[in-house]
Amino acid sequence: MRLQAQELFRLASGALERAGAHGAMAQAAARHLVAAEEQGLPTHGLSRVPFYCAMLRKGRADGAAHPALKSDFGAVCLIDNADGLPYASCAWALE
Repeated sequence: MRLQAQELFRLASGALERAGAHGAMAQAAARHLVAAEEQGLPTHGLSRVPFYCAMLRKGRADGAAHPALKSDFGAVCLIDNADGLPYASCAWALE
């Protein structure tokens, strides 16, 4: 049985939130991980959920972190991820 992308997103984001990620971080990560699965890249997809959950639980990633702009040079910016999962920072940088 193959789960739909929406259900995979719900399961992944729920697991990440239960491990300590705030909602926006969990959703950004889940969105990217499901997209990787849809593109045929399982090594960069949902197989990473247990690893990220463990990092959050062990304090190796900060589930409360929010990205911050440190330097803006016009075409190039420096963003501090504050030890969070990278996907929220990537999504924020593209806004």
